[in-house]
Amino acid sequence: MTLNVEPYSGGMVTAHVIVDLQIGFLKKADHEFSRKIIRNVCNYIKENPGNYIVLEYISSDREFGTTHYRIISTLKEYNRSFTVSHKTTNDGSAEVIDIAKSDDMLMHFNVLGVNKDYCVGETVNSLRFKYGAKVKTIDDCVGCCWTSVIG
Repeated sequence: MTLNVEPYSGGMVTAHVIVDLQIGFLKKADHEFSRKIIRNVCNYIKENPGNYIVLEYISSDREFGTTHYRIISTLKEYNRSFTVSHKTTNDGSAEVIDIAKSDDMLMHFNVLGVNKDYCVGETVNSLRFKYGAKVKTIDDCVGCCWTSVIG
């Protein structure tokens, strides 16, 4: 895998984590919320080179599907290095850490996605407190499908 790296601060490298921006989750939100968060995330990808970890929640009935096609297309179009990983719980921190270690990434992450109070929140908290990672959420790229609120 070819790794593109971007300075975080003090010359360190950050990885970008996209959490659960799957079609099934976005269908639960109003159309305007879905349109806006997809646009914001795609713009973020265009402006931020580096490594991306894409987490997808897999339920027993697979009702949430795959990551929205515009996000994957943007990652490919802008030649962003990315890995898709599946999780079966809200907390995707173990998957993030496994990928980061296998690709020799530092423990610095920018997190984007849904749902802020569940999957994003639990992943961020575990990355910070369980693994000691430096984590930043990107406010205009994080939201809640249930309330259709970004930020």
